[in-house]
Amino acid sequence: MISCFDIQVGTSCNLNCKHCLMVNNLDNSSVDYDKINQTLSNYPKIEEIHLSGGEPLLGDLDKLEEFINKYPKTQFSMTTNLVYKLTKQRLRIIKRMDRVSTSFDSGIRFNNFKELNLWYHNLKKIKYFHHISVFVCLTNYLVSNIEPYRLINLFDNVLKTSFVTIPLMRYGNIKNNLDLIPDRNKTIEWIQKLLLFNNQYDLTQNLIKNKNFANCQYGDSMICINHNGDIVNCITNPDCKNKLDIKCVKCSYFSNCGGSCPYIDCYYMKNKL
Repeated sequence: MISCFDIQVGTSCNLNCKHCLMVNNLDNSSVDYDKINQTLSNYPKIEEIHLSGGEPLLGDLDKLEEFINKYPKTQFSMTTNLVYKLTKQRLRIIKRMDRVSTSFDSGIRFNNFKELNLWYHNLKKIKYFHHISVFVCLTNYLVSNIEPYRLINLFDNVLKTSFVTIPLMRYGNIKNNLDLIPDRNKTIEWIQKLLLFNNQYDLTQNLIKNKNFANCQYGDSMICINHNGDIVNCITNPDCKNKLDIKCVKCSYFSNCGGSCPYIDCYYMKNKL
């Protein structure tokens, strides 16, 4: 019986990232927590809930906090951009988390230094809560434009935060910014560069080793619930059937990737849409 859930509790965002996957799915709708609770009531065991969006901390915080408190024995995690004023209520909600994921994409995520500075200071505040595991996602665009040792130094010596590097997929806003996507040779070079740095905070090597670098998490191990309380296969691609493309399995680069979403063009084999 599946006991892990990814729930969309944010339908808007304060950023407009050039590589956002959710650009066509954010409509500022209200979140139906009653229906979400009703859907969850059909499952006898709720071990983990991941809060996703949009930005989870931009909606009705009172209802979100009430929802979280309804499941005191459940582990919670959240994906958040950390670019907002960290009020006492937001801090309470974050403190309830067991894991927080965010992204550092200077140049394609933050619009100005003020947003970058806000992200940096909010991240450092969260790290005061030592029970929270903090993960930061980077993109290969960032690695391609900044020497890896500078990033390693930032996360190892300054932030002391775990990070994972992910590719830029050809989906959402990225279709209007194709210049951000490196070609196959540059992607391979990027991965080989990263593997040279064996440091304590880089999770990328484990993902590659376990062949789940970009595997879909939904279906067999997690149930996805949208803001209306309906079970869907995927927030980004509702029609997806959670099936790994057979071409991925046969690909010679599968060991570096693990297979990606079949609704997103392969970043190894296709340089143009």
